[in-house]
Amino acid sequence: MTTSEIETLARKRASAKFGFYIHALVFGLVMLGLFVLNYFTSSYPWSAAPFLGWGLGLVIHGFVAFDPLGVAGLKQRMVQAEIEKLKNRD
Repeated sequence: MTTSEIETLARKRASAKFGFYIHALVFGLVMLGLFVLNYFTSSYPWSAAPFLGWGLGLVIHGFVAFDPLGVAGLKQRMVQAEIEKLKNRD
């Protein structure tokens, strides 16, 4: 990888992580508001539904941003393996 490609990839990853942090902050603030609203207006815990739904979206966003399973590099590794196979075949 060239220096330019590395910098582009680093900026993309940093942007994804920053986007996740913004998402988590907004999630926390909105959920706090919904829980307070739910507490003072109803005995039924309706605020659990948006918490679970949006929470699942936040978890997925976290997996995409931080890639704890190493999936982001999988395609590149597969391409590199195919290149090596093709080089060795000739």
